[in-house]
Amino acid sequence: MGYSIRHNAAAAALVRSLVAVAAALPLLGMDPAAWRLGENTLRFVLLVCAASVPLGTLLAVLLFRCNVPGRRLALWLLVMQLFIPLHVQAAAWNAGFGVSGWFTSSLPGTDRRVLLELWRGAVWVQAVALLPWVTLIVGAGLKLVEPELEEEALQVARPSRVIALVTLPRAAPAIGVAVLWVAMSAAGDMTVTDIYRIRTFAEELYLALAGWAEPGEAALAVAPLLTLVVWLLLLVVPAVSSLAPAAGPIRFRREVRFNLGRARWLWVILICALLAVTLAVPVGNLIYQAGMQVTMTPRGAQRSWSAAQAWQMVVSSPGRYADEFRWSGQIAACGACLATAVGAALAAWARGSVWGRGCTLYTAALAAAVPGPLLAMGLIALVNHPEVPLLVFVYDRTIIPAVLAVTVKSLPVAALVLWAAMRRVPQDLLDAAALDGARCYARFWHVLLPEARPALAAAWLLSFAVGVGELGATVLLLPPGVETLSRQILGLVHSGVEDFVAGICLTVLALIATLTLAGSWLAGRTFARDAA
Repeated sequence: MGYSIRHNAAAAALVRSLVAVAAALPLLGMDPAAWRLGENTLRFVLLVCAASVPLGTLLAVLLFRCNVPGRRLALWLLVMQLFIPLHVQAAAWNAGFGVSGWFTSSLPGTDRRVLLELWRGAVWVQAVALLPWVTLIVGAGLKLVEPELEEEALQVARPSRVIALVTLPRAAPAIGVAVLWVAMSAAGDMTVTDIYRIRTFAEELYLALAGWAEPGEAALAVAPLLTLVVWLLLLVVPAVSSLAPAAGPIRFRREVRFNLGRARWLWVILICALLAVTLAVPVGNLIYQAGMQVTMTPRGAQRSWSAAQAWQMVVSSPGRYADEFRWSGQIAACGACLATAVGAALAAWARGSVWGRGCTLYTAALAAAVPGPLLAMGLIALVNHPEVPLLVFVYDRTIIPAVLAVTVKSLPVAALVLWAAMRRVPQDLLDAAALDGARCYARFWHVLLPEARPALAAAWLLSFAVGVGELGATVLLLPPGVETLSRQILGLVHSGVEDFVAGICLTVLALIATLTLAGSWLAGRTFARDAA
């Protein structure tokens, strides 16, 4: 009954948000140029949603609710893809199917066609990047469906009909949240639109900040995007809050596992094919491009592949780009420390207060959804004051603005991981500490934090992974003489230096895989006792 009430509240909140956005469009008062940007943004969002949401929902059903083998490995691979920077994914796809990719170069000159360019490239890369988000968001909603309804339906219908008529309708609010998350992510990111030259609101804001002297003019140019994002968040977060379990420690509940019979092996093949397309193919593109050699012969240029050269490109990247690795590590580490500290405070507040829960959700949602260029514009407005010498020094000579940007973008991960960990702390421990005279900060420091130690390490590692890949905000905030991996990769992608791009991207992928594996293991330890 409790989830049914939350289900209806979430659905109502989603409907209200869509109606509000539709009603807001005529009030934006955009000029013709802004309307063209709006049309491109809407078209981009719709195409990305159409490509990612159906496949993500299918994967969620298979991995979260069906008896397919290898579910844990597939879920870990999806979690790892969450933290692969978008510019690294774009570089990986370009290495195979871009203008100078190995596949494009292997085609005859008369029949050569670039598979990933302009709209095709932008939509494909963004949809593949958001597929894991859809799968995990919908999967979380599927785990909240009432098992008694499914068990009753299984007595009179096949599993496929139960999934179609009971499970998916009950998870509709989670699917709606996934759609809105995809829409906000696609509308607010400028990475793929910049690489593939698609003019959207986020791309216009990035170009405006990069080329205009006054940030206020840039803000005015993209005011419609800011209006829609804020309006949408204010109405959608209550839907997400309605889907969350009630206050108290997290309890693992019984769920129905649908038996697919012999057909499960066909679905396993489909899952492997999707993971191969989304992960193995781009990684293979990078490996092939890193080892590509071109030899001039009487017949012309001959291409060959060398494993030794591919290995050399990977192992030499940390030395070749030592400064970029050092600056990226410093910015990401400082941002991860701040994000973990703030996330721990928000998680403790959310655990014991309804107001804290709401503020934590709104803070995490705003931090995750705010476009990187817009965040950069706000930080520039905060510290760019020539009349204050200290702020001039901070803005022109330090990495503090970039660290603050990384803190904001990694805060949602840290806050949600620590919130889930602190919710499992028994209330009896806190009550006993309160009876012994411990104040709020003492209970936080001596009870909540020690119980959440593995989660603290996991939150830091995952926040560090987010910080290493942050581009949209930091690219506009770095002082002279400071270069990060993200900006270096973006520059190499634009200039077409394919072998160096492949080497540095493979190094970043290895780093992200290690961080997510360690973070996932530590997060799993936090809940192992509850699962037992």
